[in-house]
Amino acid sequence: MVVEVLAGVLTGSAIGREVGSLFVDYDRAQNTGHFMLALDVAHFLTPEEFRERRNYLVRWIKDSPRGPNAGPALLPGERERQVRRERVASGIPLPKETAADLVTLARELGVSVPAEVSDAAA
Repeated sequence: MVVEVLAGVLTGSAIGREVGSLFVDYDRAQNTGHFMLALDVAHFLTPEEFRERRNYLVRWIKDSPRGPNAGPALLPGERERQVRRERVASGIPLPKETAADLVTLARELGVSVPAEVSDAAA
């Protein structure tokens, strides 16, 4: 609610269901609002106290009970970092259809196609 008020209501942007979808609503603008805030932590706590309390919060979240089929509790950005590491190590997976389309386009344009892409398209 706080984010919606600060980024939508306060900025005069769309709120709730009024925000256009990046992937669905091609006929209208998203009208997404943004709010940025900079705080000097030292006005509230010492940097050491802040780090201690932040670390306590992270441990509390990570150690919270999980359901029997639930994976580990992830903090914002952790899944993205995992995926990035996987992509750097193994490449970006492409559906066969996409790989085939890229191979066709590359051939039409006279661009050489790496063997891995040709193999993925086959």
